[in-house]
Amino acid sequence: MEHEHAEKCSLILQEGKCNCYRSEEEELFESKQAPFQPATKDGPADVKAHPDEAGWAAIREHVARKLRGTRMNDQNLSADLNYSPIDLDEIRVLELQRGDHGDPLNGSLHVANIDFAYPEVKDYKRKTNHAISLAEGGPVWYTALSYTWGDPIFDAQFHFANGTSIQITSSLASALTHLRSQTDSIFLWIDQICINQEDVQEKQKQIPLMGLIYSHATSTVIWLGDERGDDPQLAFDTLQTVHERLIWFDGEIRSEDFERLRFPAPAASEWVEVSRMFSRPWFERLWVVQEAVLSKNLYVKCGKAVVAWEDFALWSSTAESCGIGAFLADGAPATKNQSGLSTMNELSTLRMYLQTQETPSSLLEALVTTRYANASDVSVRDVFLEASIAEFPMEIFRLLSCVDHDRPVSPSWVPDWTLPRATESLGYLTRSWSLYSACGPMFDSATGKAYDTEYALEDSNTVLVIPGIVVDTIAAVGEPLDEEPFMFISDDNIRANPTWLSYLMMAKAVTSYSTGETVWDAFWKTLAAGKDGSSHGTTPQEYSEVLSLIVDKCMDEEQHIPGQPYTARRQKGFFTLKSLTSRKPKQTLDDMRKAFRSAMHCRAFAITRKGHFCLVPRRTKVNDAIVVLQGGHVPFVVRGQKMVVTKGFELIGETYVHGIMKGEAFDRNSPRLEKIRLI
Repeated sequence: MEHEHAEKCSLILQEGKCNCYRSEEEELFESKQAPFQPATKDGPADVKAHPDEAGWAAIREHVARKLRGTRMNDQNLSADLNYSPIDLDEIRVLELQRGDHGDPLNGSLHVANIDFAYPEVKDYKRKTNHAISLAEGGPVWYTALSYTWGDPIFDAQFHFANGTSIQITSSLASALTHLRSQTDSIFLWIDQICINQEDVQEKQKQIPLMGLIYSHATSTVIWLGDERGDDPQLAFDTLQTVHERLIWFDGEIRSEDFERLRFPAPAASEWVEVSRMFSRPWFERLWVVQEAVLSKNLYVKCGKAVVAWEDFALWSSTAESCGIGAFLADGAPATKNQSGLSTMNELSTLRMYLQTQETPSSLLEALVTTRYANASDVSVRDVFLEASIAEFPMEIFRLLSCVDHDRPVSPSWVPDWTLPRATESLGYLTRSWSLYSACGPMFDSATGKAYDTEYALEDSNTVLVIPGIVVDTIAAVGEPLDEEPFMFISDDNIRANPTWLSYLMMAKAVTSYSTGETVWDAFWKTLAAGKDGSSHGTTPQEYSEVLSLIVDKCMDEEQHIPGQPYTARRQKGFFTLKSLTSRKPKQTLDDMRKAFRSAMHCRAFAITRKGHFCLVPRRTKVNDAIVVLQGGHVPFVVRGQKMVVTKGFELIGETYVHGIMKGEAFDRNSPRLEKIRLI
């Protein structure tokens, strides 16, 4: 089967062998992944990836059992239907027919069973890398596609073998054009085609299968988009160069180090291409991307350029750890807020963890990463409601942490999965349990067991009732922060976000803090939501002096907020803005900026009636209430009056409230506990 080579591939340039895929360990070890090829009917070229004798026995047993208990499904499209009905354990796989680059897109759909898995034999469990055809009694190899839909404009056509066609988005059409082979049919799983988008009930059945679909795929390709005037191969090459030259380097580089390291100049086109690469929509997700963390053989493709995930992850890790990420965010031309590199490294860490665990993916993780259109349709909202209820009780608080709405929805506690999340969640990832415990201890100290989650569903499952306490109400709230607090820092100047400056004025008006600590300490810790830049640890004390210097320069005065420090070395002129370019202070500044971005982006600074500082959802208003729920490790902002018309609260979203994040306001045995009704 022919491979689509990048325009600058050495083979195309007649300079040697193909280098579209270059493993970092190729010279020392056998490559862990073969060059990318979409799945064909014959399966992977590596015979080790095919079932052995024991595997075939397991497949035959599975097929026989399924045929005894279920009907035989039509394996191809019927003459008059685009979509044949499928069972709860079945998916459709697209066969994309061969063709040249400009040919129409043609293919057919095949039904396959997805719940087969190889059994464990003598402490060894073979990885499942295919679906099963019940009709043919063998594997259905397929490549899963991870991509962004783009604008919901269906302006391209896909033609089926029965003479019918459907409309697809141009972004998908571009991906199919680049993936298609000139010599063989390839087999793909793509949500936009393999799921009947007109059938709400089918969507509901397919959502729980997403984990199996990606974990059982023969391979998965992340499609970042076509070239659109960019040079993605140059971006890949630049990242590889950075990694190769810094592989044994410990520490961060500065722009003045570029010439010594033979890097492109800071304003060179190479950095523009890297910036554009990480600014692509696929990287805008701030959540666990299920396709990336579950797939075994994973590749990243942008136009004609393609690279194995393991290599791309290595390059990205080196780029961030040596300070290239901060350089891209601060200085590279034609850039905007750079979250792509950080997102990439978060995904890489999670993928590494999950690849070593036998932890199945939850339905919630599938919902987090699967965004279907037309959510305003009541029937689709019903799908989200039923899928959310399926996560109770184990995932109930992670589910509530997914609520991040720009507009009111009903029920308010059901996330709208069709809209991308604007904030980075405080309580979704389990690592937050070590940072926050607003409800007090999560485990019974006597038995060591986790406390049970109490809840009830009322009014046709549209009202969620959880014991909790209304701990405070919002007295003042600023505008949401849509950019970084301080966007530019030079040796003698700072350009600060006006919204952030207004937060400083709010804090300045407070004379004391309810916990007994200084107003300043409560303020700067709130801005980072009590976390460091990695979101794994608490805010380090080093942030205080650096931020105090920045605040004074922004406001052109000293000791602006009560308790704000003015250290001896600052008084003597030894710690200035220029100091922030030296290694240790710069490292603190970069980590602090990362912590602030994570905590504050699209949230607002607020003060409660009891004097607590908070970071609240962007829809928060004065008089909204703050509740701590039994079993919930982060508080939530809610709206409504309990005993009036609403008879419940609208959930606005999760919040950080400085001074109650360690159970200070909650006692699970308190008579103050009441039924918090979320409507």
